[in-house]
Amino acid sequence: MEASTKFNTCTSNQFIPITINLNPQELSPQKDIIRRFYKDLWDKQDTSIIPALINPDFKFRGSLGPILRGRSEFASYVHWLTGILDSYSSDILDLIEERNKVTAKLRFHGMHRNGSLFGQPPTGKWAWWDGVAIFTFENDKINDLWVLGDVHGLMGRLKEAESEIEFIADRSARVSSNETPSMVRPRLIKSASWFSFRPVPSGRPVAYLPKKAKPSPNHRVFGAITTQPQAGS
Repeated sequence: MEASTKFNTCTSNQFIPITINLNPQELSPQKDIIRRFYKDLWDKQDTSIIPALINPDFKFRGSLGPILRGRSEFASYVHWLTGILDSYSSDILDLIEERNKVTAKLRFHGMHRNGSLFGQPPTGKWAWWDGVAIFTFENDKINDLWVLGDVHGLMGRLKEAESEIEFIADRSARVSSNETPSMVRPRLIKSASWFSFRPVPSGRPVAYLPKKAKPSPNHRVFGAITTQPQAGS
């Protein structure tokens, strides 16, 4: 029975067990989907199970800030973050359920070895941050997920960290009918910002990037995400 998880404390640098009952037989269907979402999809990087857990028009606000939509963009984000943090793991500390919503208290962590995070090159240190997630279900799958992460605390543990995340989803290549979300890989840039929005003729907001990270004229930017205009859009 999977009844406990472990996380890295901020003071003693020791792994302390957190006891929570994650036995699938004792969880509600919605809570069990959340267990699979974190322990199988995220911790094992098994993006092949995405269609079984989330709806096609899934809306996601990640703990580090990016705002994504759809299965392929979310899969790209999973590959990006777990690629930067070795031994990435997410700890489910508590679950509260009411009707079609479940709130989760979480802790995320991994070894920062493989890429820049908020402008900080790999430190070789254990990086972790707390988060609170609100899941909304529709037709027995996750339809919306809003996560607020302690980004300030994480940046404080990353020396000389910037206030910008490097992840940008490449929307120029949408997943075709014969592809799966696990086949989508992220595109990295130096940095991106989702704090500055200006109106454009189409009436849609555009987030302007720093000079070193401007997208091509054929890209629109939403949040920290660039989008390639599709035919007929």
